[in-house]
Amino acid sequence: MGGTSLADEDISFEDLDIYSEDVDQMDFKVIVAAVLEFISGILGITLTAMNFSMGFPPAPLAYLIAAVSLGVITGTLGILSLIAGWGLWRLESWAWRTAIAVSIASIFFYLPSLSTIIIVPNVIVIFYLRTQQMRDIYTEIEFP
Repeated sequence: MGGTSLADEDISFEDLDIYSEDVDQMDFKVIVAAVLEFISGILGITLTAMNFSMGFPPAPLAYLIAAVSLGVITGTLGILSLIAGWGLWRLESWAWRTAIAVSIASIFFYLPSLSTIIIVPNVIVIFYLRTQQMRDIYTEIEFP
């Protein structure tokens, strides 16, 4: 058979960068960061729903105001985590900073209660997003 082989043809494999191992690792890291943010957001919203669904016992007004305020803050952090996760997933330029800020705020908010179920994913997100490769991914994205 007188066919030609790939070695005989002038084929450039530079166009196949999208299939490289580095890109696969980058995709995996972005997915992990986004999923951790989603988990943090879902847990925050779930805690808010649980706190508000139990009702409030008869208590002084200051206690009720504090309980509602804590619930609102927990829900807000949960929603912001979901938004940050969505932005990380879509490689939005604002998502890296938002995810870092929301994770830091969540850690400081939940630290007094030692709520490790929320603190651990946020700590992982911060360490994960602070790697050079993750910083490079989100700093190379240009604003539209």
